[in-house]
Amino acid sequence: RGLQDIAIAERQAVVNKLLFAAAKDYAAWYEAWRRRAVAREGLELADVRYRFVQRRFENGDAAAIDTVEAGLERQRRIVTALEADNDWFGTTQVISTYLWDERAVPFDLAPGVVPTLAGLAPMTPDTAALEDWLARALELHPELQKALARQRVADADRRFYGQSLIPALSAELGALKDAATGPFQDWPSTQDSYKYSFAGRTSLLLMKERGGYGAAGAKLESATLQAALVRRELSATVFASANEALTLQRIVETQRLAVAQARALRDGESRRFLEGESTLFLVNQRDRQLLDEAVKLAVYEAKYLGARAALAVALGGTLAGDGTVVPIAEPAR
Repeated sequence: RGLQDIAIAERQAVVNKLLFAAAKDYAAWYEAWRRRAVAREGLELADVRYRFVQRRFENGDAAAIDTVEAGLERQRRIVTALEADNDWFGTTQVISTYLWDERAVPFDLAPGVVPTLAGLAPMTPDTAALEDWLARALELHPELQKALARQRVADADRRFYGQSLIPALSAELGALKDAATGPFQDWPSTQDSYKYSFAGRTSLLLMKERGGYGAAGAKLESATLQAALVRRELSATVFASANEALTLQRIVETQRLAVAQARALRDGESRRFLEGESTLFLVNQRDRQLLDEAVKLAVYEAKYLGARAALAVALGGTLAGDGTVVPIAEPAR
């Protein structure tokens, strides 16, 4: 039974590893999608501004150097958009490798399918919830289940070798009776004579059995210490993963505010430029600041996705949107 438990736990660990890899690739796909959206937004703005500056130049309201600056900014953003499109294509192909139908036939993503953060409800830094997660992890995690199964196997081996140290005992009792008398007739009888014999067998000096028992005991001690080490490492990993996920969650919330503020600054500078109170250089600077903040937000959101996946793997299952731990499979019993 112990070997079967080890096999079940190893299968769970393989599933966990696959899901974690898929989550990391999904995070990269999400980041590529957000970068692509940001790059396209920047290119559209650069196109509009380039045409606007050209018209002003043709009307004699702008210098020729302004058209060069607007054109250069447009070229930069074309390159950025092309790079973003290439990254999006590559990560989409990676995601497609995880898609199989019920007949084990691979298929590609349907056109227009994009990633999303939907389903990842914000986590709350609740100590009670964290303790509950840890308790569930100690019950479900396949690495701990494997360590405990190996401990049970080592304990069974030690008991087996312990049985070999017990001498084999046998006893015989015979009555000397008349042949005409049945074997159990008038038994026991004080008139009959009896023969008793007791025998005990054991290996010479018990060297082999004692050696096997000692080795099994050492294996059990090693398996017990290994299980304790896995339990301790698992606790540390859960707390570290939860802290990272919560920290990135706060960073994402803060970065969203930074994007909103950068957008407000850019929009204000654009209005001033249209009214002739600002320069193209300042508008481009505000634009770049907004695009940089938007890209940083995409990076942090992708890291947050990866951190949530790492936390789920540390817990030995998947983390639902409401913060509950959903096991990938029931633990081996």
